[in-house]
Amino acid sequence: MYDKWPLFPSLIFIGLGVRRQFNDIPLSVSGFSFPINEPVQIGNKMRDRISVHLYHHDKSMAPEGAQHSLLCLKQIMSTGKNSGKTKWNMNRKRMKLPVR
Repeated sequence: MYDKWPLFPSLIFIGLGVRRQFNDIPLSVSGFSFPINEPVQIGNKMRDRISVHLYHHDKSMAPEGAQHSLLCLKQIMSTGKNSGKTKWNMNRKRMKLPVR
């Protein structure tokens, strides 16, 4: 059923516990985009910013004096026609997962 649907750009979410308070940063439901000191290549894309969601509004998500944060990296692989699927299948083979 889903074989003919276009591939959605990949997303990687990284959850971190940080021993720091972010009380100096305003609350936000959509997160923040911070510049990074040096551009870095992640996947096939150069990055000069990183998207971060801070959960400093919810004290139940981390111990006292710490905060939970979530990093989001978007579109890690190429999205050209079938290129993402080909790379995905190659990675699945490498990880010894079934290939569709």
